[in-house]
Amino acid sequence: MFDQVKFTDELKAISETVDQDEKAARGWHMNVVLKADRLLECAELLLASDFYLSFLTVVHVKPDCEVVYQFGHFEKPCRIMMRVSAGADKSVPSIANIFQGAAWHEREAHEFFGVGFIGHPHLTSLILSREERTFNPLLKDDARLKSRADVFPPQPAGNAH
Repeated sequence: MFDQVKFTDELKAISETVDQDEKAARGWHMNVVLKADRLLECAELLLASDFYLSFLTVVHVKPDCEVVYQFGHFEKPCRIMMRVSAGADKSVPSIANIFQGAAWHEREAHEFFGVGFIGHPHLTSLILSREERTFNPLLKDDARLKSRADVFPPQPAGNAH
């Protein structure tokens, strides 16, 4: 049985921030911001709590790329959006060994944004040819980049952990 209060407390213990909101307002119940070194721990908690990976994408913002994950729960209406900065080295740990479906998403994010997924079992190109491997078509020009705060505005006071 899913204990949402216990789960939320465990999630807050390993996260930088956990914002809670009504799904109707934003499409998720919790917005979690993590440091990359806590990603695997959080993914294991989500799997143990019966969450599945809905999608993974990358948003190119100043000063670096942000990897965005969305998870849903199998039994209860609970969706979690989780964000991890790829940092200056443009890499985060791979969750493909925890959520098998992440392997394809991580390969796609690597190919289109150049984000590395440390520990990925097979991080190879899906679409681009060998000659295009250094071409990351979804990266923006510096002049077009928005700040992290513009793309992910802070939540109203009272919701944040």
